[in-house]
Amino acid sequence: GLVLREIGRLTANQQECLRLKFQHDLSYKEIAAVTQLSVSNVGFLIHTGLKSIRERLARSQHQTGDVG
Repeated sequence: GLVLREIGRLTANQQECLRLKFQHDLSYKEIAAVTQLSVSNVGFLIHTGLKSIRERLARSQHQTGDVG
């Protein structure tokens, strides 16, 4: 539900890196090879993507009063 919706709001590169990391359990190095991005860029995209999802979910919970 909510998490998938928020993933859909990320950039295409963030979505791809997160999918490869969590659905396919690839390492940053493996993701870099698949995407032709640098390992540091993969790490940055995953970090910022997760941060964005966390912030949006927290904001959504705060607005609805839902804590759990």
